[in-house]
Amino acid sequence: MPLFLRIAAFLTLLIMGAVAACQISSSNWPHVVATVQQAGWDGELNLAHQGSSEYSIRYSYQVNGKTYQGSRISFGEGRSVVYIINTKEQRQPREEDQVNAWYVPFYPGISVLVPGPAPTLWIWGVGSLLLAVLFWKVAGVMHEPVF
Repeated sequence: MPLFLRIAAFLTLLIMGAVAACQISSSNWPHVVATVQQAGWDGELNLAHQGSSEYSIRYSYQVNGKTYQGSRISFGEGRSVVYIINTKEQRQPREEDQVNAWYVPFYPGISVLVPGPAPTLWIWGVGSLLLAVLFWKVAGVMHEPVF
């Protein structure tokens, strides 16, 4: 059991590091022009969403001749305003608008319309660090003999 907890501590830090690296590096990803296929508030699109309404979007883009679809506006919560290429303004996208989509260079199926880390990334980082330390300490206590 102590070995399992130490592995869990290591994996917690590894996964959080990968998430942070992905979000922080997103500003340096290549980008292409994407076309909005569907956009609007959940209520307008007849999507059931318990308790609140969110802005949903679906867009398509091409990388190396292959078409991909995405639905992520940003890594942060609640953002719905993006830069629209064909009108040169920032607003909520509508169908047929053209927007920039930043995509992961080695896996173009992952994209985002507003690159950069989520404002709450540091909270998740601190929480992951505390959880990893807790796992490590509990593993140490379990390893010691009790008299």
